[in-house]
Amino acid sequence: MGGSVFRDCDGSSGMYYNPASLGLASSPQLLLMHKEWIQDTKTEYIGATTTIEGCAGISINSTSINNIEIREGPGPARDV
Repeated sequence: MGGSVFRDCDGSSGMYYNPASLGLASSPQLLLMHKEWIQDTKTEYIGATTTIEGCAGISINSTSINNIEIREGPGPARDV
């Protein structure tokens, strides 16, 4: 997908949608994102890029679901 990027998805947002666009970053960036979906699904994203001596970036993506049933085998579910 290196050749199929949108110009608006560079730098920190590019690391989430298409990491190949990291090379298009022209300045250091920081991106913080929070999403809440159905069934208490939540996603947190932190991304940072730098342009010192080339381009480099780091990101953390975390997704969580509250009150999900956990089953270790057949039978009733246990709460988390």
